[in-house]
Amino acid sequence: MVCGAALCAADTLRFGAVAMDPGDEAALPVWVRNAETIHGLSLAFSYDGRQLRVRGFAVNEEYVSADAVEYIQVNDVPAENHAVIAVLFMWGAPSASSGFPAAPDGEERLLGWIVFGSTEATQPAPYTILPRNNLGAPPISNTFAVNGGHSVLPALAAGVVEVRNHNVLRLRTAYARPGGSARMLIEVDHAQPLAGVQIALAFDNDVLRLREDAPQSENPCERSINYCGLEVEALLAPQVVEQFVLRVENELLPGRGWAGCGMVFDYRLPYQDHVLPAGRAQSILAAHFLVAGTARPGARLPVEFADGLGEPPMDNKVLVALRDDGGRVLDIVSIAPAYEQGTVIVVAEEAAFRRGYVNGDDRRNVGDVVALLGFLFADGREPACLKAADANDDGKLNVADAVRLLAYLFTPGSPPLPAPSVACGFDPTPDGLSCLVGTHECAP
Repeated sequence: MVCGAALCAADTLRFGAVAMDPGDEAALPVWVRNAETIHGLSLAFSYDGRQLRVRGFAVNEEYVSADAVEYIQVNDVPAENHAVIAVLFMWGAPSASSGFPAAPDGEERLLGWIVFGSTEATQPAPYTILPRNNLGAPPISNTFAVNGGHSVLPALAAGVVEVRNHNVLRLRTAYARPGGSARMLIEVDHAQPLAGVQIALAFDNDVLRLREDAPQSENPCERSINYCGLEVEALLAPQVVEQFVLRVENELLPGRGWAGCGMVFDYRLPYQDHVLPAGRAQSILAAHFLVAGTARPGARLPVEFADGLGEPPMDNKVLVALRDDGGRVLDIVSIAPAYEQGTVIVVAEEAAFRRGYVNGDDRRNVGDVVALLGFLFADGREPACLKAADANDDGKLNVADAVRLLAYLFTPGSPPLPAPSVACGFDPTPDGLSCLVGTHECAP
């Protein structure tokens, strides 16, 4: 079948999908459906030349041997956001036996791969690779050369190069009673060192408000959003957060409260390339909310990372530090992270629990001891039921509770934990510890 310059519905050219990390290369598959042997072809496509580069093209040797590929030319024009590629499977007279063979019964097969490259400064996002005709000078179209040089214009379908986002901002679930307070942790995942972060939060101000802070105070710990006592301080030590700014507008809009916060780790002279080392679930900020007394137990109050609010508008960003082999910071790149939104859950006055179930799973074991020690000494997450972590029932949380729980788990003959231990129940000895969420199998 010869289609000439007309569109041949039986022939298709489809770019596939591929994912890669910033700074890496990835091979985007090119799929074809061809009714006749392809002796040569041209590819023409647009892409975001600010973020990606075209590094080359490779033919699938399952169908065409390497010695049969006589010519590959890649013309990448990132300044104009396009590239064209030419491939010939012979240089002399066409031969019915040289080339990419026709597909039986209209089958789609893998022709080869376009190799894309990125830098560490590439913004994580999906980037469309769009086949387009009449690109460049002279104009190049997506064409199959078949049957002695005749041209086929295949039907075209776009592909995508996904640059993975390893930067995640996360709002941890918090719990509060009606009329009480909630401390919501903000965490970050990042595969590269960070020079700082910028956070913008929105919330329903009919039931949630950030507590009153002291905006003129030199002590950041008095602010309604702060980093005091969190993992970020330990990871930066002996350095500190050198620049911290916070804007709180509990009445930004009717029904909408907002806060914007920025922190830079190396701000004052002399610059010494202080950065937050790569890691996961690093606690960097805590937001202190007040919950309206009218909030009903069981209500779930959303708190969200929200871009474009405030005046001037503020977006959520992480400041990624690009470093050389010697560790020196060469550049700072602002990247939009992925989000995991949070919720303040309103709870009743006290929940039923079983003593010793510290980490919230369905087992009482050494993991509960680790969770308790992490909370006490390593800035771990606060247990939702503090009474369950009070293993010796003295009304206080300290290392004695970890020792008591270890003895119960691993020392034969140790007495059982104080009630409620076997069945769900309530604390028979009132104290100042809370239990906002029932432990496993005790929650309603």
